[in-house]
Amino acid sequence: DFAMEHADGSFMDHLQFCYEYSVAHFKGHSPRVLLLHSVLGVGTNYFPCDASKIPQLESLLTADEFLHIEAFPSFLRLIIHGGFLPALEALDASTVKSVDIHRVIDNKRITVKADDLWTALNYQLIHLLDFLPALDWKTEIDRDVFLSNFAALYKLLTSKKKLEANVDLDVSQTARSPDSA
Repeated sequence: DFAMEHADGSFMDHLQFCYEYSVAHFKGHSPRVLLLHSVLGVGTNYFPCDASKIPQLESLLTADEFLHIEAFPSFLRLIIHGGFLPALEALDASTVKSVDIHRVIDNKRITVKADDLWTALNYQLIHLLDFLPALDWKTEIDRDVFLSNFAALYKLLTSKKKLEANVDLDVSQTARSPDSA
């Protein structure tokens, strides 16, 4: 069932990459979040964990881990949809107190405090790393949704001084050329 999600490798390869990157480059935050980030929903609306098992899942995690795991599919959809990052970019980061979202699997309302929001967006940035094209970013920026979302999220986190994960890439090659406007 995961084949539709990862054509260039196994789903476990993706989870392992996210987990290992988090261990090495997002110190102070649980790497288990990125190991389990898709358990409550993936991009194609497949739900690996039945909603009835959410209490059992929650009992195996810290409160912080569970918050980020349950919110992950919601933030991913908000980023992909396109309006969320520009709305955050327009705000002064110090004025953001919390955001209310709905959990994808069952529409439960979740309130995410500001510090957790920025942590969640760092998890999203690490997640997107695994989908980036290897080269030719300037050409791909208008065609590759993962690259354009990565570039926008990286810009947001750096401009708001909220980038905590060690992601040291030259994203200047993601700037759109005058011809692509």
